[in-house]
Amino acid sequence: MTRRKAEEERGEKVNRFQGIKIRVTADVLQEYRDELLKVRPRLEKVQAEIQAIEAEVAVLLSQETEKKAQQDDCDNGKVEEAKAEAPKPEEAKAEAPKPEEAKAEAPKPEEAKAEAPKPEEAKAEAPKPEEAKAEAPKA
Repeated sequence: MTRRKAEEERGEKVNRFQGIKIRVTADVLQEYRDELLKVRPRLEKVQAEIQAIEAEVAVLLSQETEKKAQQDDCDNGKVEEAKAEAPKPEEAKAEAPKPEEAKAEAPKPEEAKAEAPKPEEAKAEAPKPEEAKAEAPKA
């Protein structure tokens, strides 16, 4: 009889443990469901924003490729115009300034001297020591 009682007590303990385990599992499951209900709308909102941004990126990329194509066309046109307008080597030699002309354009040292104030003029502007002496007795 004691054996039978011990087995019944073990069975009851196992049943209580399993009952507690089931209740804890149910509580955790309910918490996950509540969290899922809170997170799902945010997830959907973020996914919608991602789709909108991806669509905008696609539009911007297509615009970028169009602009690059236009720029390439424009650059190619300018290069062709430059090639057409570029003087031939023979014309370039004729248009190049001669060394004599370059010398004529450079300011001459004589002209630079004429622009600088002469020492004589500077002396005329400064008061003479004799005049200073004449003014001293007046004071």
